[in-house]
Amino acid sequence: MSEEVKKSSENHGNDHKTTDHGKTAISQKIWKGVTIMISIMIAGIVAVVVGGELFAEIVNSFGRSTERISSELTVAGNVFGNFAGSIRSWTMSIAKIMNAILPAILAALVIILLGKYAFDEYKKDKDGGGGHH
Repeated sequence: MSEEVKKSSENHGNDHKTTDHGKTAISQKIWKGVTIMISIMIAGIVAVVVGGELFAEIVNSFGRSTERISSELTVAGNVFGNFAGSIRSWTMSIAKIMNAILPAILAALVIILLGKYAFDEYKKDKDGGGGHH
């Protein structure tokens, strides 16, 4: 087909060359588009088939790597968990100690303050007879 167009353009001289050339360019564009579309379709089908395999393989390998990563993370998590657990137990024990100590401290403070107050009152009592000066 393109040879015929070439022949005719050669035979007719310069005046028809552009139009024939335009026609061939258009048909070439169409053919190019068609071939591109067909090749894309074929490539698409191949990609779907091969890609399906690849995708499955990627998914499998990704699954394996995620398993490995997650196991490593689990190990790290266990270490961190132990660390956090020890910190937590420390804080818990500190909190327990504080819970045990703080009321005792508060009670001691209250007792000391009350005792001091009572002692002051007692001294006042002793000195000025019931605090009346």
